[in-house]
Amino acid sequence: MNTIGIIIEYNPFHNGHNYHIKQAKVKSDAEFVVGIMSGNYVQRGEPAIINKWDRTKIALNHGVDMVIELPTIYSTQSAEGFAKGSISTLASSGIIDGIIFGSEAGVISPLKKVAQEILEIERTPKLITNKLKEGISYSKTLQKLTANNNFLSGSNNILGIEYIKQNIKLGSPLKVETIKRKNSTYNEATPNNDFFTSATSLRSMIKNQSKELSNYIPPKALSTLKYTQKKQQFIEINSFTDYLFPLLIKDGYKLIPKTQGYEKGLENRIMQALFDGKPKDIETLVSQVNSKRYSRSRINRLLLHFMLGVEKETVIKANIETPYLKILGCSEKGLKLLHKLKKKSAVPYSLNYKNLLDSLPKKGLGYQLLASENIYSNLYIQQSFIHKKYNLEFRHKPIIVK
Repeated sequence: MNTIGIIIEYNPFHNGHNYHIKQAKVKSDAEFVVGIMSGNYVQRGEPAIINKWDRTKIALNHGVDMVIELPTIYSTQSAEGFAKGSISTLASSGIIDGIIFGSEAGVISPLKKVAQEILEIERTPKLITNKLKEGISYSKTLQKLTANNNFLSGSNNILGIEYIKQNIKLGSPLKVETIKRKNSTYNEATPNNDFFTSATSLRSMIKNQSKELSNYIPPKALSTLKYTQKKQQFIEINSFTDYLFPLLIKDGYKLIPKTQGYEKGLENRIMQALFDGKPKDIETLVSQVNSKRYSRSRINRLLLHFMLGVEKETVIKANIETPYLKILGCSEKGLKLLHKLKKKSAVPYSLNYKNLLDSLPKKGLGYQLLASENIYSNLYIQQSFIHKKYNLEFRHKPIIVK
């Protein structure tokens, strides 16, 4: 494979991610690595603890040649929507030969088998809806319905299976491979060895200003993190409490039903918890709403979508078409890929936000989604930047690492 794609968040970047990049290059013998990366909001339904421009710099400093931003409307969806946006965006570029992702399984054949099995199950939606009526989550439902359900227990396996599914739905334009994750689980709360730990553990360590970060984060990435901390406060979902709660009080009953991730009755559950439970912050509210059927991540995503104004109807349209490629940065070598994009990309692309916005039809979905990114970034900046510099989508230069 000449050019491989990797699907990334780097929230934050750690030794496991560095290992993934190096092993992906070895396994594919690729000349170029293109990362499609969540912007300022990530798949857990939370803000990224480091802004997207500094995370782009970290990626480019560790072997990625081009970073394409995954639009927020995809990056904050469940595993299926996240995978659909990632795979369709990479495929639309026309320059990606295949993807390599990390997984607990570490071998591709059983994951492909499960993906095919789930696609068969999805052809009979009643099988799924009957299980959901029993009050269990979608992921637990799939575990009960599949024969090889042991591969649905790891969060990276689950994402990988979704990547495979979406690739099959697109007609398999990309080769798909995996490498085994190293010695930590996705939600591991504390480090379990001296070199690898989870992003969850690292976020806690960063929040608590741990002196052990250098054990788990490569030197260049740690240097960028320290630079970021001088201009950006630690940000988490609770940072938006004072912004979200008044919005819920004003429009919760009316607008939650229109929001991506909504299921009938959830507005009552959320509003009752808000008024009766008197939560001190968003995490407390999520704890009061979450149940066997509604996971914390699902409630997080719903509340984030409500706060950002991401509606179900818009997501349905976005899941049909890939609107554009917003390139956040390139390595010096990665600049060569721009010439390939010019010949092969099926959608508009640019390193420059304004130029890309101007290239899109003003009444089209792409323009709507890209224009919204500036609003989302301004909210992120408001809650985290020490010196408020708004409209950075227009003002921030692309990251070029030489």
